[in-house]
Formats: sequence, structure tokens, C-alpha cells
Amino acid sequence: MIDTSDTQELIAGIATDPTFGPVIMLGHGGTAVEVIKDRVFGLPPLNAPLVREMLSRTRVSKLLAGYRNRPAIDEAALLDVMSRLSSLRDVILEVVFDPRILKRV
Repeated sequence: MIDTSDTQELIAGIATDPTFGPVIMLGHGGTAVEVIKDRVFGLPPLNAPLVREMLSRTRVSKLLAGYRNRPAIDEAALLDVMSRLSSLRDVILEVVFDPRILKRV
């Protein structure tokens, strides 16, 4: 089993919108993703400021910043993953990573 005590589940993906073309998704992931419905979409290409702005529009961002006795997630790792995912928009038409588990630092 994977130790998930210091992790946070996120969802990330690429989809193709009929109006906007490729869009990148980011939000709260895991088994309750359909119930929580905490996700945002951004237009590629994404860079660090754009990913931070997307993240700021989610409710899960408050958990990712650290709370109670839980440390913040590795923001640099999340920015890297989202930037790399964004760079695949011309190669992959649709993909969803759920859960994308980020370790807290």
C-alpha cells in the first residue's frame, strides 16, 4: 500500500473544448471528484504564474498551502507537472490523471 498520510489527491488533465480547443484541467481529485466538483480549466500554454492563478480559483488550494499540522505541498513539483502536461496539448487530445498524488514537504 502507498502511504497517503502526507499527500493530497489532485486531478489534472487535457481535454478539447469545441470552442476553445485544448484546455488544461486542475482540481481536487480522488474518489469524490464528481461530488466535490472543484476543478478549473486554463488555456495552454501554461507557465508558473498561470498555474498559480488556476490553483487560486480552487477550494483545494487552501489545503495545498498547509493547514493544522499538515505541511504545504511541493508547489514546484505541481508547477512542473502542469507545465509539462500543457506542453503535450498538441500530442494528446484527452487524458485525465486522477488521482495525481502530491507529497507534502
